[in-house]
Amino acid sequence: IDAMRTAPEGAVKLSIGSWTEGNRAVQEAANPDWNDKCPGKAQIATCVTPAESTGRNACFYIGSTIMNVNGANIIMDAAPYIKAGRTYVPVRYLGDALGATTAWDEATKTVTVTKGDNTVVLVIGSKTAKVNGADVAMDVAPEITGGRTMLPARYVAEGLGYAVGWNATLQQVVIQ
Repeated sequence: IDAMRTAPEGAVKLSIGSWTEGNRAVQEAANPDWNDKCPGKAQIATCVTPAESTGRNACFYIGSTIMNVNGANIIMDAAPYIKAGRTYVPVRYLGDALGATTAWDEATKTVTVTKGDNTVVLVIGSKTAKVNGADVAMDVAPEITGGRTMLPARYVAEGLGYAVGWNATLQQVVIQ
């Protein structure tokens, strides 16, 4: 069962019957032992929340201001786009989606994205990033578009220790 992280923790039950949702709730409230006595209902699984170390998953869609983080849709104020074969995403949303801290230095046009022991530093217009203090050459540079700082998703996500995938059919970047 894939609940896309929308189900609450606890028992996952399968109910078979002809009553309506409202009547079922009344029946359960009236008879607390109903769950055990009804042959049309059984616990089929237990929903657990993955440990924090499992990480986060984010999906960005080219041209869409809706991103998906751990199964929840979030509306952004800028849409990802492709330029020079790279996907650019709004840095603040990427950082938030991955549980990272994002800092902007207006004077130097520098973005610093930090998660745990990993730090990625990018400068607008520069094709050199610093990942954990080491220079990393990129084939594209971060830029400001429509007032939003846009970064190449792959370099930032991989610098923070995430795997990045591309679904050409859906025009989707998947970060895990």
